[in-house]
Order: sequence, then C-alpha cells, then structure tokens
Amino acid sequence: MSKPVLLSSYLSSCGWRVRIVLEVKKIDFEYRPVYLWPDTGEQQSEKFKTINPMGQLPVLLVDGKPISQSVAIMEYLEEKYPEPRMLPADPYLRAKCREVVELLVSGVQPLQSIGLIPILGKVEWKKWADRNITRGFTALEAIFAETAGKYCFGDEVTFADACLVPQVCNAYRFGID
Repeated sequence: MSKPVLLSSYLSSCGWRVRIVLEVKKIDFEYRPVYLWPDTGEQQSEKFKTINPMGQLPVLLVDGKPISQSVAIMEYLEEKYPEPRMLPADPYLRAKCREVVELLVSGVQPLQSIGLIPILGKVEWKKWADRNITRGFTALEAIFAETAGKYCFGDEVTFADACLVPQVCNAYRFGID
C-alpha cells in the first residue's frame, strides 16, 4: 500500500482542513499542488475531471483511487487511522461536532467562495461573504459556549477545529472580526 496523495492548493480552505487532519493524525502523505482558480484553474481541465468530475479540490488518492469532498476524506481518514480520534467519544458531543462541521462546510465556506465573484461582482460578493461569515460565526459562538475547552470540543483537536481554522483565516482576510 502506497502513502496517500493529496491533490490540493494552498488557496483551498477545503484542502486546508484535510491537511490539518493528516497532520494531527501524523499520516505520511504526498502533497501535489494544483493551480486553483474559478474558471481557469487546473482543476477545471478535462484531465483533472477524470479524477474528480466536479472539478473541485481537494482529492485524496488512496492506492491511486480518488476520494473527493473534504468531509468524506476526513471521515475516511478517521476510520482508516482511528488514533488520535478527531470526533468526541460522547454521542451527543460527536453529533454537535458534526453539526459544527456542517455549519462551516455548508453554511459558511461556500457562501464566501471566490467562485461567486464572477456571479455577484466583487462589491456584492464582499457584502454577501461578510453577512454569511458573521451569521455563521455567531451561531458557532453559541455552540462553543457549551462545548469549548482548549479547543472547540474540550481539550482535543476535532474535525470542528480542522474546519474552523481555515474559515477564521478567511474571515480575517476579508476584514471580519
């Protein structure tokens, strides 16, 4: 069995969350950078779409077989490499952790994606991103008031942390506190 290969970009918050999981779990992997841009990036090429027909990053190659979508990759890594665990042991907290992941990957990240610039224009996109990041982070603060320790869920790094860090950096980049 060969080591996993991560196809990603430093610009991809989705790829960043997978890299965090790989690093926390100390998994030896190969990183292959992919030039990322909405309409002209390498991920839009016909060659890349044979690996991921959606033309999105990240993709994890496992023995040459692709897994796409960051949460699917994270879940695969959790099952394949169970230690250290990145989901809380308690079923309720595990569900809340998954709620945070879903909130971030479906409710915040896509709504601030640079892929929306051609559709909305820069000014409207910035307003849209600001509104949705603020709304999502307000919801997160309410959850973390009940669950946080050193990290989002107690004192161990979880999937929630892996998803939160890239979005906090994006918020900072967009001037949102």
